[in-house]
Amino acid sequence: GKAEELLELSRQRAQKVADYLIANGIKEKRIQVKGYGGSRPNAFNKSKEGRERNNRIEIIITSTGKKD
Repeated sequence: GKAEELLELSRQRAQKVADYLIANGIKEKRIQVKGYGGSRPNAFNKSKEGRERNNRIEIIITSTGKKD
């Protein structure tokens, strides 16, 4: 259904960002790709602006504690 399609689209978007980072020197083992579909909105979906805000990529950068 629609939820599964949104989840896959979300995963594909995240993978595109990961591919870009890898192509620009970030080691693949430092990247974790997750797609959440519509399960984690940060705005109401009732407006165009809200829907646009929910189509996003979030990147969390953490320290590995060592030079890699």
